[in-house]
Amino acid sequence: MFRIMCYLLVAAACIGQLSAEPASNEFWELINSEKNIVILMRNADLDRTDGNPLHWDDSGRCINETLLSERGKEYAKKLGQLFQKNAVVPIVISSPMFRCKETASLVFGEAYITDPVLREIASAGAVRHEAFLDKSA
Repeated sequence: MFRIMCYLLVAAACIGQLSAEPASNEFWELINSEKNIVILMRNADLDRTDGNPLHWDDSGRCINETLLSERGKEYAKKLGQLFQKNAVVPIVISSPMFRCKETASLVFGEAYITDPVLREIASAGAVRHEAFLDKSA
């Protein structure tokens, strides 16, 4: 578990530095050398002017879902370029929510699967839901 958390922290640092220096070669060598490594990634930056972050349109038309912002799309593309440049080709499992599938697609291409268990759900009452919305803004 500790090893996975270290990789998560390093991956988060890599994503956070896309506009500055990319992660070191040591980071990418580590990812390429480890078997069964788990890297978790959150969806890219959201357009918070429309949609509901807890809504999932199971029709696949993304109606009322929160979508990626233009900035989020650009970051996802940059991250994809880093993975490609460093020859990292992972197995990708995404939430079925559109913003997550779009992030996965922009970063890794169409080679991903979805798992409904990863879908964001409202697991709290109205007060916690409002706190979630405030925190995500």
